[in-house]
Amino acid sequence: MATDPSVMVDMMKKQLTGMLPQFAMGWVVNFFFQGFVIGKVPFPLSPRFRPMLQRGLDLSSLDVSYCTSLSYYILLLFGLRGLFSLVFREDAVDESQAMRAQMNPMAANPMGFDAETAFKTERTSLPQVDHEWDLDSAEERVLQMLRKD
Repeated sequence: MATDPSVMVDMMKKQLTGMLPQFAMGWVVNFFFQGFVIGKVPFPLSPRFRPMLQRGLDLSSLDVSYCTSLSYYILLLFGLRGLFSLVFREDAVDESQAMRAQMNPMAANPMGFDAETAFKTERTSLPQVDHEWDLDSAEERVLQMLRKD
């Protein structure tokens, strides 16, 4: 695969078509909204989010829930991933599933795995415990404590 130049060119074209809309969106947001506070997150945040949401502004008196243009671009970058995959007809691959497949090759191809037998063995190996609720006799214990006083 790595020795075939046409495969490498195709991979490069796919990467380039994915990067061009991101560059264009970043340029538009930076051109029109540079240095402005352009949005507010609809929920309260702790002050630790200030460097992430207020990049480029050094106002300590500004509420943390307001965000700048660069932060807005990053929110758009991750929020519009599904729209871009629809517009550019890319097959959206679940990145977490790809990472799991890389970490555990057997998880990607579970041919020899039988879930029912695995659950049966786990069920038999767990010790059986009879649970007694402490709240069942709570009223009686409280009454006994109050009668002693």
